[in-house]
Amino acid sequence: MVLEAEPTTIEVKSVALRYSSYDTPFWARKNTQVGRWHAHGDGATQYLSLSTDGAWAELIRSEELRT
Repeated sequence: MVLEAEPTTIEVKSVALRYSSYDTPFWARKNTQVGRWHAHGDGATQYLSLSTDGAWAELIRSEELRT
């Protein structure tokens, strides 16, 4: 049996922003859609940004708003 290492925890003293919808509440349940860094059914995955531009960019990527 292979034991997985505990995830590294770091302290960040900044405001983090995120785009969210009903389907992706904060740390609530497994994701039902595939994302850039998680597969369908993986545990909750949060995409955080240190700027509002990054949060908007996540919305644009997740909704495929290209035009």
